[in-house]
Amino acid sequence: MTLSSWDPRTATKRQFHLDETDDKLVDQVAAAAQQAHRDGLLAPTPSRRTLLNEIGVGLRDAADRLVSLADSETALGEVRLAAELDRTIMQLKHAAEHIEPRRAAATSQERVMTPGGEILLTTSPVGIGVVANFAASNFPFGFGVLGTDTASAVAAGCPVVVKAHPAQPETSSALAVVLCEAIARSGLDPSVAAVVHGVAAGRHLVRSRHISAVTFTGSRRAAEALNAEISTRATPVPFFGELGSVNPVIVSDACVRARGESFVAGLFESFTLGNGQFCTKPGVVFASPWAVDQLWAALRTLVERHQGGWMLTQSIAAAYRTSLDVIGRHCTDVALGALPTAGFAARAALARTDAATWNSIEALRDEHFGPLLLLVAVSNADQRGAILRDIGGTLATCIHCEPEEADFAALAAAQAAQISGRIVWQGFSTGVAVSAAMHHGGPWPAATVTSATSVGARSIDRLQRPLCIQTR
Repeated sequence: MTLSSWDPRTATKRQFHLDETDDKLVDQVAAAAQQAHRDGLLAPTPSRRTLLNEIGVGLRDAADRLVSLADSETALGEVRLAAELDRTIMQLKHAAEHIEPRRAAATSQERVMTPGGEILLTTSPVGIGVVANFAASNFPFGFGVLGTDTASAVAAGCPVVVKAHPAQPETSSALAVVLCEAIARSGLDPSVAAVVHGVAAGRHLVRSRHISAVTFTGSRRAAEALNAEISTRATPVPFFGELGSVNPVIVSDACVRARGESFVAGLFESFTLGNGQFCTKPGVVFASPWAVDQLWAALRTLVERHQGGWMLTQSIAAAYRTSLDVIGRHCTDVALGALPTAGFAARAALARTDAATWNSIEALRDEHFGPLLLLVAVSNADQRGAILRDIGGTLATCIHCEPEEADFAALAAAQAAQISGRIVWQGFSTGVAVSAAMHHGGPWPAATVTSATSVGARSIDRLQRPLCIQTR
């Protein structure tokens, strides 16, 4: 089957002759991966560490070609993509370095006296089984075929079958070659990892009896469709999804007075970075009516000067246009930037409204994937708290206030802690650090499993289960 793609900057149609993976082949690679797990091919720590490091070597060696391919399919720009590739190599190294520390942290041992005598209990983590990983489109390297979910699966000792994103077929195929070559250099059997293509292949994969867990980074709508497929399985499996998020910003009047210019500059850069195509992008600001007026005046100028940019896919661009229609219908004050004339173009947007309108229009409260920011005027902290509770889970909440505002800070933090996976003090949420201390997740709909993170060393833990050994 021929997959069609488009150059996002010129909308020139190109053909990628890549075959979708049929059900029979999906079954074969999933069964082979399960046999690899039963044979313990990724159980030894050295095997996992070697494979992760060899993948990093392969990415470095193929960097120029990979960046060029990804730019042709995403229009993210070679500078951004080169930095993302470097970060991906660092993610792989980070995962390799934390295999043993995570095992040690999750291992417990105790001698217990029983009626039958003293026994020794030792509990340690083992890989959960074969992981079906769905690659993301907005980070073709960081969350793509060889991104953080694949890295954490290998680090956990789990064979992995990756479903490539259809928006980047050539990049995904090139990454699959890097993976295969890394497996060969590691002296491992090819069955420990595979890449499949196609929507139908993805559906069949998650229903396979050989799969023990599913990882996914993408939209809430896609996650709900995946979850529906998973629910048809005879044997349930965990579904670790990192989804969309509104990512509120809470700002005090004192902050706007004291450092309004720097705050506005940072906020503008954060919600327009990558043309707003980050799941951690700030989406809404809650402030007093006075502060909203000040922010509107300052941000409006920046937004109207913004030259716009290209979205990742035609469908993402269409969804963003729907978001603009929503704010156009329901917000009386809307500012728009320039609109590029070619490709999957999107213009920056700013809107302001009040708490009553925000509460009454559900579509305003959705994630708006793109360079769009809402300013919502709230009359007091209680009203803000009620609004935050109704938002549901978020990946991050940003809090900006002055050092002397201890009461404001404490209440804002308490409200944010109820809904957020991460609280950002005096900064902005776009982007996440690869660290053992990072949590990239949150309550639904930010993620499907509140306790799980998809970034950092703890992402390994979600793909392992405890195994207890009892001896005398």
